[in-house]
Amino acid sequence: MKLLPILLLTFVLSLGVACSSEPAVPPGPTPTPSAQTIELRQHSREIGLLPEVYNRIDAMTDCRELQEAFDTSMTLAVLREPPDPLWKISTDYAQYIRDRMSEIGCP
Repeated sequence: MKLLPILLLTFVLSLGVACSSEPAVPPGPTPTPSAQTIELRQHSREIGLLPEVYNRIDAMTDCRELQEAFDTSMTLAVLREPPDPLWKISTDYAQYIRDRMSEIGCP
């Protein structure tokens, strides 16, 4: 499965492109992260995930872009099975994106 690392890199880069566009919603006060979000951040540091990805997700304010990122992450997860580390990374990103969507009030 040489394709999966390429897909993961594409996902990470797509978050960068999505974050480089103007936000659809004017920035407001920074919401307090949920306990689950804080736990995911700590877990990501422990296993060496890319903090840049989490920073990009935190900066996203467009629900449509967040949904696309979530869908991409879940598509990558489906290509792997537990206990594969790439499955865990993809599902962690998906959960983090879902938490971000909840924080900003996405449906």
